[in-house]
Amino acid sequence: MTEKLYILLTDQDELSYCVYNSDNHSIKHIEISHFEIGKLNDLFQSFDQSTFIYSGSCFTLIPSQIFDDSHTYNYLKLSHTIDDDTTILSDKISTADVFDIYSLPYAIYDVINKYKDKISIRHHSGILLQAIPAYLYQDSEAVFVNIDSSKMDILVFNGKKPLLCERFNFASSMEFMYFILNTYKQLNLNTDITPLFLSGNIGKDCQEYKLTVKHIKNIRFAENKQNIILPGEIEFHRHLNLLSAILCE
Repeated sequence: MTEKLYILLTDQDELSYCVYNSDNHSIKHIEISHFEIGKLNDLFQSFDQSTFIYSGSCFTLIPSQIFDDSHTYNYLKLSHTIDDDTTILSDKISTADVFDIYSLPYAIYDVINKYKDKISIRHHSGILLQAIPAYLYQDSEAVFVNIDSSKMDILVFNGKKPLLCERFNFASSMEFMYFILNTYKQLNLNTDITPLFLSGNIGKDCQEYKLTVKHIKNIRFAENKQNIILPGEIEFHRHLNLLSAILCE
C-alpha cells in the first residue's frame, strides 16, 4: 500500500490533514485540529512522503517572463508587510505561467527542514491556480471563491487563463457579498451568466450562501473532479485546498 500525507495549515492556526492511498485513489481519513508544532513534527515522522500546504495571506504572483529569483523579497514587499520571523519561498505554476511567491513562518519551516528530503511545500494559492482549470471550458469565464474562516480567496479565469487571484478579510456576510459583486462589476462579468464556484468553509445553510444566491444566478459547489474515494459524509468542496493537492503532484 502506497500512502502519502497531505497537510494544510492556515495562518489562523487551523490544521487539517488526510492520508491518500494511491493504490485505490482513496482518502483514508481527514482530520481537523488546532495547530501545534509538536503535532506537525509527529505527523511528518509517521510518513515517508508528505505535501505541506500553507494557507496564508502574504503572497503575490509574478509572470514567469519577468521573474528573478534574487528579487523574491522585493516582489512580496510591494504588496505586503513581511514579518521578520518568516522565510520567503516561491513555486513555479506552469499552468498559469506565473511564480507564486509567499512567506512561511520560520518556526514551521524549521520543522519541515528536518524532513526536507521527503516533504514538498506549497502555498494554497498555487494549488487553486493549478486545480481550477479542471472546472473550465476553453473559452468560458468563471469566478471561484474559496472560504477559510474569515478570509476568502477570489479567483477569476477566462478559459484557462487566470485574470485575478486575491485574498480578502471579511467580517460579515454583507462584506463577503460586496467583494464578490465588486469583482463581477470591475471585470464586467454578468451575474446572470458567469458561474460562481464555491469551496471551503461554506454550505447551503450558511448566511454567506443564502445571500449569494440572491445576487448570483449560476452558483455551484466545487466538485470531486478527480473522483477521489472519500470517507463517510465528507464533502469534497469543503476540503478543496487539501484534496486538490493530490491533482497537483
